[in-house]
Amino acid sequence: MKKFIKPLLIIIKKELKAYFDHPIAYIILVVFLAINGFFYFRSAYLYNIADMRSMFNVFIWMFMFIIPAVTMRLIAEEKQNHTLELLLVQPIKEWQIVVGKFFGSLIFIIIALMLTLLIPLMLSSYGDFDCGMIAAQYIGAVMLGMVSVSIGIFASSVTKNQIVSFMVSVVTIFVFVCIGLNVVLVSMPSLVKIIFEQLSITWHYFNVIRGVLDARDIIYFLTATASFLAASYWLMIREHINQKRSTWRRLRIGILALISIAVIINLLGLNIHGRLDLTKQKLYTLSDATENIVGNLDDVLTIDFYSSKELPPEVSLRARDVSDLLNDYQTVSNGKLKVNVHEVDTDNSSEAEADGIQPVQFNTVSSDEFQVKKGYFGLVISYLDEKEVMPFIETSDDFEYQVTKLIRKMTVDKKMTVGFLSGHEEKGIYSDLSVFEKNLAEQYEVITVTIDSETGQMDAVPDILVVAGPKAEMSDGDKEVLRTFINNNGKVFFMIDTVSIDMQTLQVSANENSLTDLVEEFGVRINNNIVGDLRSHESISLGGGAFNYIVPYPFWPRITGEENNPISGKINMVPIPWVSSLTAVDDKKEVVSLLTTTDAGFEQTENFDLLPDQDFSTISPNSLSKKIVGMSVVNKQEEEQSSNDIRLVVVGDSDFLTDAYVNSNPSAILFALNSVDWLAQDEQLISVRSKQRQMSSLVFEKEGQKNTVKYINLIGLPVLVAAFGFAYLYKRKKITNRQYSKY
Repeated sequence: MKKFIKPLLIIIKKELKAYFDHPIAYIILVVFLAINGFFYFRSAYLYNIADMRSMFNVFIWMFMFIIPAVTMRLIAEEKQNHTLELLLVQPIKEWQIVVGKFFGSLIFIIIALMLTLLIPLMLSSYGDFDCGMIAAQYIGAVMLGMVSVSIGIFASSVTKNQIVSFMVSVVTIFVFVCIGLNVVLVSMPSLVKIIFEQLSITWHYFNVIRGVLDARDIIYFLTATASFLAASYWLMIREHINQKRSTWRRLRIGILALISIAVIINLLGLNIHGRLDLTKQKLYTLSDATENIVGNLDDVLTIDFYSSKELPPEVSLRARDVSDLLNDYQTVSNGKLKVNVHEVDTDNSSEAEADGIQPVQFNTVSSDEFQVKKGYFGLVISYLDEKEVMPFIETSDDFEYQVTKLIRKMTVDKKMTVGFLSGHEEKGIYSDLSVFEKNLAEQYEVITVTIDSETGQMDAVPDILVVAGPKAEMSDGDKEVLRTFINNNGKVFFMIDTVSIDMQTLQVSANENSLTDLVEEFGVRINNNIVGDLRSHESISLGGGAFNYIVPYPFWPRITGEENNPISGKINMVPIPWVSSLTAVDDKKEVVSLLTTTDAGFEQTENFDLLPDQDFSTISPNSLSKKIVGMSVVNKQEEEQSSNDIRLVVVGDSDFLTDAYVNSNPSAILFALNSVDWLAQDEQLISVRSKQRQMSSLVFEKEGQKNTVKYINLIGLPVLVAAFGFAYLYKRKKITNRQYSKY
């Protein structure tokens, strides 16, 4: 073993020394770090999201030029200087030369990647990054580097000219990247599209940087790297071996067979299974709750999955995720769940449509013109006499939740009712809260509840009551009805507005009929204020026409969930406009914080000024503190048993769930649905629902911190690398001159 490894280490050391003994290596590192920092911070600071995905998206284009520059000399220079012959007469195998040069270059690329680690390390103090996803992204970048370096070595083996080698490498990488892009795939026939997807770097790389190490992607990168290295080996020795000998023929056949096997494995390996989900919330792995629901089915449940042969390119990766997850469902079901896959074409499309799967139209390019085609991508779940349909699977991010909730809906004995109180100018189910109502209706029976003042009773008694922003006066009799409902083990979701805001002028007036007095009786005071957050908040657009501009608006704080709480623990942020703070006032109740601002929260209690162009820097730092805007209430265990089932959720705002906000704020619906499930004491779906991909905010205490992180990575690190390179090369030059002076 030693005789094989030692020559490799010698070659690797030689190549690394050749890089760092030349200024080109430092120039490449400086350019790479500067360009990477510029594009990353331009995107990250625009959205203030703790996510590294944008950086790794750029790598695939940067490597297209950086790696050819690194590898163009490896074999070409040896040929041009006639030093390859000297290497070949050494006790070193030809394959050791190729592999050693490969690892030498790959280690150089890994060093460049490791330098970018400073970005997530510094930003981790200001945001909750998914470390598992970042690990997968760096692994993906290394595998991308593997293939690109092997292509670079192959290009360097083709010619003695380094410029030609650079161009061949760039073009080859460009081809393997572009055949996986939607703009190319959209014009391809179905079979060609599948071949291009499986052979493209893009397809496999973007799958890995989502946070999933899939066996099919790992096999692709390993086989592609091996194929190009084998071809490089072949090209390198063909001039130094007698092509009439049987050794040459066997070698040629062996290398062609290796490359052919690699291509066949990738084309036919669609059914290879095996994944390592590195994401923090295990986004691509079935949750324990799903396994429990599916594993305890009373009867056989059938899923019919309909998918067209020819789908839009953007749906193809989604189709692979869906297929994998359906296989997982079948595996954990103890034989109670069966999946039938139907490949839809023109001959059997009527069967899909009869099952409720509607065609979706998309564009393809044929004969140099756009054509509209129909595609099917949905599923039907059948259980006993019931049937649920997903006409089109729009995303795989929440696919597990969408399927599990339908299974749960079909297998539950009886739906619980959620009633929305009306009659006091509350938010309307269909006029204001239609998105929330639509989501609730998938698991609950949703009704409107009114209080009959003559009988002093509700016209229907729901299992859970939602009180969404009352503004009209509520009689003492109506309050007594609500009080009685709560005391009789009631479950209520209170969304209370202590102020009314004119949306045109942003003028504020007190809401005297907000129902704060009743809520306070059960342990939570809703303060007459408006909360802001100087550190974590939304931005809004001002102006009109061609002169729109975006400004930060602290009165739309990004609220974070309390860690380990079943309702909000996995919710990274919920933007809530003009929200009031809450205070616990009853030590006989177990009052738990659900939603809070950062430590930079502040409040206005009088002379409200909500205009966005005010000077927020005048707010005293001593007045800043964490503000609670969401709470849950239950009776303590020592209370009488008859009252133990009281459950309340209280939020100091009702606008955050209206249709105008939730379409761009899905985390608000997530929080509200979790709250209703908790009130219903049916928390199985909470863990599944909370797995939907969310990114936390980047939260800086001061603008100086933000700029420090940016400029250390954008300017400081490249300057440090340049300074190190200058010092190292200067020292090396002095040593060389000293040695020459002896002679």
